[in-house]
Amino acid sequence: MPSTIVNGIDLYYEIHGKGEPLMLIAGLASDSQSWQPIMEDLSRNYRVITPDNRGVGRTKPSDINISIQKITDDCISLVRHLGLSSVNMLGHSMGGFVALDCAIRYP
Repeated sequence: MPSTIVNGIDLYYEIHGKGEPLMLIAGLASDSQSWQPIMEDLSRNYRVITPDNRGVGRTKPSDINISIQKITDDCISLVRHLGLSSVNMLGHSMGGFVALDCAIRYP
């Protein structure tokens, strides 16, 4: 699966399905695998993008400072890397705060 260098990290991500882009942002200490129970259903109608947040999963390094703002910047950098002008976002727990920060700082 792919990764890209953004903001000093090697950001791992997965893409499933076709359709309108939907980025799923995991909660604190969770990674993209936390979305597996609903991935099949969502990917029927959306191009689902699931990054591993900085400091967890397959994103490296794992011992890096994290904050809502830094994860937001990573997500937006991934959107740009993928050549997308916009995405829908859904987050659980801390990922919800990241999605909110994206909406506020990158409308």
